[in-house]
Amino acid sequence: MNNKEMFEKDIDYARNFKPLNDIEKEEIYKNAPELGNYVCRQCMKCLPCPENIDIPLLCKFEGYYDRQMDDGIINNSSDYALRERLKYWYGGKDIAKESYKALKIKADKCTGCGECIPRCPYNIDIIEKLKNIDFKLGKRKFF
Repeated sequence: MNNKEMFEKDIDYARNFKPLNDIEKEEIYKNAPELGNYVCRQCMKCLPCPENIDIPLLCKFEGYYDRQMDDGIINNSSDYALRERLKYWYGGKDIAKESYKALKIKADKCTGCGECIPRCPYNIDIIEKLKNIDFKLGKRKFF
């Protein structure tokens, strides 16, 4: 804010703030092209997993690691370069790897049954995502 009027407007927004309801949040998530069909929105609709894999938790750890920006797909060089610059922005790689290491059931326990895939309203290929998560957080020997 640069002046008193802007300050008062911000105070007014704070005083009259009304949180979004679940339907409004869902609409924002569905219409967020920047999240694509790779970023988990933590809706929990993919659960339960027959192998007891906590898919949303693993996606959260991946978010700590690289903000779920490294989806393994290179569409164009400028998008790839931007994602490479931004993915480690918060510096949570170590937290993510340690959190993943402490889990009893990791992404590599996925049998590929596919029960989770039709439940995901965001069309995330959860089986491939789990493979990517395990590579990043468990098996990758560099970074």
